[in-house]
Amino acid sequence: MFRSKPALSAAAAVVAAASLAVNTSWAQNTTAPAPAPEAAISVAESLSAAFRHASEVALRSVVQIRSSQVVQRQVTDPRFDPFGMGLGPRRTQELERRGLGSGFVVSADGYIITNNHVIADATRLVVVFHDDTEIEATLVGADPLTDLAVIKVDPEEASHRLIPAAIGDSNKVQVGDWVLAVGSPLELDETVTAGIISATGRRQGIIRDERRQGYESFLQTDAAINPGNSGGPLVNLRGEVIGINTAIKSNSGGSIGLGFAIPTALAKNVADQIIETGRVNRGYLGVQMGTFTPEAAELLGHADTTVRGAVLTFVEPGSPAEQAGLEVNDVIVEVNGSAVRDADDLRLQIASVRPGETASLKAIRGDEMITLEVAMGDQRAADAGAPAAAEALRVFGFAFAPPTDEARERLRPLPTHFRRGGAEVTRVEPESAAAQAGVEVGDIVLAINNLRVDSAETLGSLLARARSGMRLEFTVVTPGDEVQTKVLRVPDRRNR
Repeated sequence: MFRSKPALSAAAAVVAAASLAVNTSWAQNTTAPAPAPEAAISVAESLSAAFRHASEVALRSVVQIRSSQVVQRQVTDPRFDPFGMGLGPRRTQELERRGLGSGFVVSADGYIITNNHVIADATRLVVVFHDDTEIEATLVGADPLTDLAVIKVDPEEASHRLIPAAIGDSNKVQVGDWVLAVGSPLELDETVTAGIISATGRRQGIIRDERRQGYESFLQTDAAINPGNSGGPLVNLRGEVIGINTAIKSNSGGSIGLGFAIPTALAKNVADQIIETGRVNRGYLGVQMGTFTPEAAELLGHADTTVRGAVLTFVEPGSPAEQAGLEVNDVIVEVNGSAVRDADDLRLQIASVRPGETASLKAIRGDEMITLEVAMGDQRAADAGAPAAAEALRVFGFAFAPPTDEARERLRPLPTHFRRGGAEVTRVEPESAAAQAGVEVGDIVLAINNLRVDSAETLGSLLARARSGMRLEFTVVTPGDEVQTKVLRVPDRRNR
């Protein structure tokens, strides 16, 4: 017979309850929280105050930019193509593409900076200010090679809304500095995100125009940048603009903490030129170069392999570099007092010098430090002729340029239509196709296969069309003032 256990007495029940309470005390936090350290909270609140101040200062100048573009496309008339087979008569249909970006005011005269890709191909631009006022804007100028643009609104129409941003010095920015990104990501206007400077001087190959390399020296930040932020400012804790938010690296299309901003040191020079002239004029040196690495230093016999700079691998004939006395294997280490880190840095610094200005270059030649003054050429003019001349040197073995005034004197005895044209040979490579044809430095090319050469650009265009194996008859005026015909056979371009 089973017996039941006796019930606990009241006293025993109290003891058991107390014991249970003791045994389960691990699940409860009976310790009162320690008082918050006032010093730590004060520091955090000070930082919050700095963020608030920077946001307030920046937001006064930030605008949203809405772009639209009307495009046309050919579509099949649905009345004759009910099944969408693409058959039947076609008609033109107009569509409107819309874009969104950011920008910031830089002048009470109505000038606003943004990215080129924000306004590219737009037929209409509208600026939306912080009070939701919408004002149409016009394009002042754009520079695809830095992805910068300047637009303008009527200052009278915008009136008190035009509060210029404070521009800071991006050259003083250091890795670890706090920054804020301001703009209109995904149409969320007046959005502020915070982060730090992750790196400086980034060159990612992001900016390209017609397959040409852009001019880049990005500030990298982990402040969130998303579509719509483009063209907005990156500011320091004083609210000063130190960069223009431009691009991100992402697998998803959204921010993953890898954002890039154009530093104001680069942007200011470009924007000032656009406001002054509507375009950007860049300096031209006329060299090919590579980064001066420790390996290159050893190869060239330099004692100090820690030197940073750009080593010249080719100096174009007749270029500003050649006229200044620069030579192959010179290592440029400084431009106008600024150190040159590598070949890309030299390219960027040369481009920032305006045509006609003189730049002071320091270079290492052998074991000697030399200083040269270079009168900068115009990159636009070089773009028109230099690539063709470089290609002619590569394929045919000769380089050319517009005739000098002295060379033109030799054309005076010729018929009038020849006096203003031609292209002067400035260099001939030994054992090249040009050398074998008897082409020599100083020859002025007047025609090829009876087609008149009225400029260096024309000569480059004709040579570019020449096919491998083609016979070319050059009509030239020699340095001895004789008119001669020199026959050149076009080499196989693929083997050059």
